[in-house]
Amino acid sequence: MANYKDLPIVTILDSCELCAKGCDGFVSKSESGMETYKSVGFWYNRYYFHDTCEEEFLKSLDEIKSKVKDGYPFLLCYERNDENAFFDKLLVKNGFMLLFTQSGMNIKLEDFNANYDSSSIKLITKDELKSWSEVVAKAFDKPYEDECFFAMMNANDDNAKFYAYYEDGKMVGTTLTYLKDGVLGIHEVSVLPEYQRKGIARNLIAKALLDAKASGAKYASLQASPTGKLLYESMGFELINEIQNVVLRPKE
Repeated sequence: MANYKDLPIVTILDSCELCAKGCDGFVSKSESGMETYKSVGFWYNRYYFHDTCEEEFLKSLDEIKSKVKDGYPFLLCYERNDENAFFDKLLVKNGFMLLFTQSGMNIKLEDFNANYDSSSIKLITKDELKSWSEVVAKAFDKPYEDECFFAMMNANDDNAKFYAYYEDGKMVGTTLTYLKDGVLGIHEVSVLPEYQRKGIARNLIAKALLDAKASGAKYASLQASPTGKLLYESMGFELINEIQNVVLRPKE
C-alpha cells in the first residue's frame, strides 16, 4: 500500500484507470511521473508528476506536448513544495499556463464520526447518470462529461459508487467515490449553485466516509479547491500537499 502522504495521487489514478478501461484511455507510471490520458474528457486528461527532479521534469514536457491534441483539454499536476516552487516559472517558460491549485487532503477513518441526514442521499442507477453528470457540469461550470462517468459505471466495479442528493425530488448534489486497498478516493463533490451553503456537501461526504468505514476502509483522500478546503478541514481532513494544475497554452 502507498505511503499515507502519497494517497491523493494514488486514489485519483485508480479512478482514472477505471474510467480509461471503457474509453480506450491509458494509465501508466514512470520514473518521472504517473500519467493518465485520453483525448476526450477534461476529467482524466492528466499527467501527475511524483517525486521528480528538475531534469526529469524538463525532459517530460516535450513528451507531454506530443500527446496533447489541439482542441482537447489536458492538465499537468504536480505536488508543490519549497524545493520545486520554481517549476511554475519553468512551465510558463515552456508554453504552459497556470490554472488553479488544489489541496491534497486525507483523513483516517477510524477517527471520523458524524451525525448526518441520509434520507435525501442515494446511490444512482445508470438511468440517472445523465442527470448526475449535468449537476457536476453546472456546479463546477465545466464541460459536460458523461462519457467518462458512463465508462466508469459500465465497468460494473463495485468499488465505484455514485452518490446523489435530492431536494424536493430534484437532484442537486453529487459525489463519486472509489475504494481500493482500504483507501477511499473522493471525487466530484458538487452542489448546484442555488443549493449551496445548506450542508448538502457535508452530508454527502459524511455518508461516503461512513459507508467506507463500515466496509473496512482505513483512509479517505481527496483534492480540494480553496473553498472546499475549509469544509474538509472542519470534518477532520488534514492537508498533505498542494497540487498545481496547468494546461498547454493555445497556439496563436
